[in-house]
Amino acid sequence: NMLTTPLKNKQGKTLGVCQALNKIGGHFTDEDISRMVAFTSQICIGMENASLFENIQGLMNYNESMLNSMTNGVITISEDGLINKCNPACLRLMKLESEDEIINKKIKEVLKRKNKWLIEKFNNVEADEYIAGAELEFGGEKLSTNLTIMPLAGKEGESMGTLLMIEDVSSEKRMKSTMSRYMDD
Repeated sequence: NMLTTPLKNKQGKTLGVCQALNKIGGHFTDEDISRMVAFTSQICIGMENASLFENIQGLMNYNESMLNSMTNGVITISEDGLINKCNPACLRLMKLESEDEIINKKIKEVLKRKNKWLIEKFNNVEADEYIAGAELEFGGEKLSTNLTIMPLAGKEGESMGTLLMIEDVSSEKRMKSTMSRYMDD
């Protein structure tokens, strides 16, 4: 006595089969078949969800790897001014030891007095803004930077916050200054 039902996804592709063997107390009925079909549809949903989760996890790992390999500092800030993400380059630039010092903190608290002018730039960001030669100070050290401030938008265009990219150009600025001393105008 055997009941076999195909496992089919939304597109009708057969992913496998589900089988029940030797029902206790008799033969399989139409009600058993109906229950088996309902059960297998739930199995297919679970299999598709697992596959989607695996794809999303792979995409997240890829994005995380890209962010971690960047030499520019990147911070994402939520609509309510909380820092959601900070890559290792940004931690280094800001003279911080770990993400715990910055994640879920208000951007106003993190930038502090010396960099307070930058906080105003985060209000109502509607288009990318590039700021060349901006001076920032972290841990008592002044940095010459190029900044890019971008709005973060969702799939439907809804605002999700702001992204700040910090490019440290201090060494280039020092080199340019040194070279200008030795070169004619």
